[in-house]
Amino acid sequence: MWTNSSSIHNSSLNSSGNDCTIDLAFQSSIAAFSLLKMALITPLSFIILYLAYQRWKQQGSWTAESHCDVFTYHLAVMELFTILGTTATLLGYFSRFKIMVQVGMNFDAVPYSGETLFHDLTCVERYLAVVHPLTYRGLKTARGVRIRNVIIGCVWLLSFGWMVNVGVLNDRTTLILILCMMVSSLVVISFCSLSVLCALIRSKPGDEGRGKERVDKSKQKAFFTITVILGVLWLGILGFIVALFINTLPLLNTNLQCMVLAFSSLFNLPNTLVLPLLYLHRTGKLSFCLQTGGRG
Repeated sequence: MWTNSSSIHNSSLNSSGNDCTIDLAFQSSIAAFSLLKMALITPLSFIILYLAYQRWKQQGSWTAESHCDVFTYHLAVMELFTILGTTATLLGYFSRFKIMVQVGMNFDAVPYSGETLFHDLTCVERYLAVVHPLTYRGLKTARGVRIRNVIIGCVWLLSFGWMVNVGVLNDRTTLILILCMMVSSLVVISFCSLSVLCALIRSKPGDEGRGKERVDKSKQKAFFTITVILGVLWLGILGFIVALFINTLPLLNTNLQCMVLAFSSLFNLPNTLVLPLLYLHRTGKLSFCLQTGGRG
């Protein structure tokens, strides 16, 4: 969700007058984190895109695909910008080529708001499936698919708009926008989580039968998905709070401050991985990937 963590840290650091981008330890830490992120997200993105291609080849279109799956496919495409941006940023840092750093940060900013919005849309989709099943069935029609495609198009426009904001907005405005995105996402996902939980609690224990058991399992899966996304959102918020808190300690050694800020980036890593992993878990491919990796 908050994959462009370097922009968060740069904004908070620039507002305090510290420039960690010239600190070698900070550069090394960010490089290690970026390489770790690329090592995890690159195979996940290509696996998901390959599975998406297989499904498209079998069905001839994605109209029959669940909305959650289509959101994940688009997010996997967005993460390709992260790979390009991270590579350019690292090359720019170590070659002292500031233009390349800026280009890399612009690419890296594309999935920034996209992750947040696709997480929110996934939770809303699960919420509708459990709490408003009639509305959810209506969204499976051709009209619902058109609505989904329009929403996805808006997400892409906002994502590219955020890329422009990286080079236009000042650091304080960027931090305010990030905070607004966090709070709004927290409200949306928390509402979906509580609503699905209430639907689970309201399930009548006296109702028996396979249909009742199947509905309960569907509700439990929806609650699991939303809760996992909510958990990684809180991790991202925690990393953001740590970055801001460290920024308010003027007596802290600058090198130590930069190191703590670099390691706080790790709090944002689960946000990038959660939707791809949930997709692989939902399709039953996660255990296969783990077994294949273990044999390798």
